[in-house]
Amino acid sequence: DVAGKLRDKDNKVRVVSMPSMELFDKQSDEYKNEILPENVSKRVTIEIGSSLGWHKYAKDNGVIISQDTFGESAPQHDVMEHFGFTADKIVEKIENKYN
Repeated sequence: DVAGKLRDKDNKVRVVSMPSMELFDKQSDEYKNEILPENVSKRVTIEIGSSLGWHKYAKDNGVIISQDTFGESAPQHDVMEHFGFTADKIVEKIENKYN
């Protein structure tokens, strides 16, 4: 997995699952800052769908990994590979940004 590969390279990693941006945004500022601390500038969002809305969580220095096109068809593994949604390709994108 992505977090494991990054940790293996001595990176500090925190994984946050956000199934609903709308519900997260309704939380108190204190809670949101506990989950996504303002002082953390290296942020990565991974969304197999559209990148719409993820910029506010990734912030200016973040990496947004998403798929904003429509109409590709193939077996799931092939599509994931094609769009770079493998652990190795995601780690590569993160390292290219922050190293």
